[in-house]
Amino acid sequence: MIHPVIVSLQEVIDTAEKIDTENRKEQILLFLLALLSLIPIGGEVIGAINGLAGVGRFIALADEASIMRLWGAVKVNKAA
Repeated sequence: MIHPVIVSLQEVIDTAEKIDTENRKEQILLFLLALLSLIPIGGEVIGAINGLAGVGRFIALADEASIMRLWGAVKVNKAA
């Protein structure tokens, strides 16, 4: 009689650990997304300096590409 209860509690613990792991992954992705969203500011500053406009545009484009990649990863993980 006690054995099924222990098995059930172990399943609850395992499920809670899986949820916690997924939440941590999502928090890391959102942190990286927030960090990468600051890159256009650096691109604008560099772009404002004469002669480095091309570098600024490249940084801004790299930021957009990385955000889209991370956002796609978040959507894929949530779909799974």
